[in-house]
Amino acid sequence: MIEKSDLKIIDRVCPVCGSSSDKAQTAVTAHAEPTLDNLQNIFDKWEGFHSKTCYFTYFRCTNCGVLYNNKYFDDDSINLLYSAIADNTSGAPLETHDQTQKEYARILVKAGLQEGALIEIGPDLGLVAKAITDSSKVTELFFVEKNILSHTSLQNISKVIPTEIVTDLELLEQDVMGTAAVLVHVLDHVLLPKATLELLHSHLKSDAKILIVVHNEGSFLRKFMRGLWPPFRLQHPHLFSPKSLKFLLENSGYTNISVKKSVNYMPLRHAYLLAAQSLGLPKNLAKLLPKVNLPLKLGNIVATAQVVG
Repeated sequence: MIEKSDLKIIDRVCPVCGSSSDKAQTAVTAHAEPTLDNLQNIFDKWEGFHSKTCYFTYFRCTNCGVLYNNKYFDDDSINLLYSAIADNTSGAPLETHDQTQKEYARILVKAGLQEGALIEIGPDLGLVAKAITDSSKVTELFFVEKNILSHTSLQNISKVIPTEIVTDLELLEQDVMGTAAVLVHVLDHVLLPKATLELLHSHLKSDAKILIVVHNEGSFLRKFMRGLWPPFRLQHPHLFSPKSLKFLLENSGYTNISVKKSVNYMPLRHAYLLAAQSLGLPKNLAKLLPKVNLPLKLGNIVATAQVVG
């Protein structure tokens, strides 16, 4: 059981460029900020999307443009809060989630996947890696996954490709060098995204390719929903736009950067239920919608980049 003394809220500088929070402007004011005096509210709001939102106020860095919380939980607190999270699929049916992940794999292969080791941080169910292994260019798999409950399924992604799993990127052996890396909805969760990308860079060969998927705070959907946009939540200490994501990659040692809107495959009924949960709409209306899967641009962006030789 997590106690108040187990959690700590710290002050933060910009996680992308290091600028002082004095140089940031208030961008999205939270209607209700979390407090350690109400732990149950933190637990309730940590997972899933809610119509009654609770998150730290977001500020925009005037130097690099990223949105970030200038107050947030420290790293130990984050690990505790994630300890009960089962997966990151938002309850979407596995077959449609798999379809989305296969599209990410296709984008990485098209970007010029080379033969060699694949490193994936936060692989969840390992669906992207499984799809990439079908290209026959992956010779080794390295997963960085804090949730040890998923390690067994990740170990079984391939019966013929050597697989190693660690709980932290710092635990990878120094001689591990990949030709590709994948981070799907990881950078908007980690406390230090620039440090993460720089450490990953040290484990990638010259000309290696990297694929990143994050929420797009510059999207029309975000502007339309304002403070009710679902990614404004406790799990996201910062959020990117195409501009700030490109800035981050360029300043972390990557080149040939491409940032585009990504497509999510989702049942129409499930998409409505997510919207209803965020906006407080009646859920029973979902039964009136047809059972079809739609390719939707839901405010996410996918970036590919290359390691500087």
